[in-house]
Amino acid sequence: MQPNTLDDIVNSIKKGEPVILVHKATGGYARRDGDLQIVATPISGSDGLVKAHAHYLRMDLGAQHNGNNLYTFQSLQVDAQGHPVDSNPVMLSANPGDISGGIVWARQKKIEDDPADREAKAQYWYVIPQECGGYAILSYLDPVWALGLMDKSDKLPSCGRPVQTIYAVIPVLCRWDIVAPKPDKECIRNDKIPQV
Repeated sequence: MQPNTLDDIVNSIKKGEPVILVHKATGGYARRDGDLQIVATPISGSDGLVKAHAHYLRMDLGAQHNGNNLYTFQSLQVDAQGHPVDSNPVMLSANPGDISGGIVWARQKKIEDDPADREAKAQYWYVIPQECGGYAILSYLDPVWALGLMDKSDKLPSCGRPVQTIYAVIPVLCRWDIVAPKPDKECIRNDKIPQV
């Protein structure tokens, strides 16, 4: 994995290269599998994940709101032959009907086409660097909600979904590293922690 610096993220956006969301607390990575799953299984291997690219996202600077950048995350999943599984861009989206209802993958909508459209707003995210490392990914639909884990525990696999924050404090379970993939490396949790 390349370093998790803002320069690398901006570079990936400019070049249109994929990124992977790695959960700061669990070390699991986010992948499109129905909704959003946070898993620790190897990216490359016999399960075909490396072919499917279910973990690859294209992060784009989508818009601005009151001087703050809004980002979108497009799924780059492909089929076994290497062709995109979606004919139109499909975006990581909060559930526009019920933000606590999880993550959906929705056909791209742009907020400049209709600024009041909840489905469009649900596809945009604030990405906020955190003092203790990583990034908080807050929903533009309602920035009180940060992308976290469904059961609010560090167990893997888990389901990614917006979690309500309290007094704008971002819990550790809502922090992410945004990394550029390297084909010769895996993004898996390291459970071999040395004993002290």
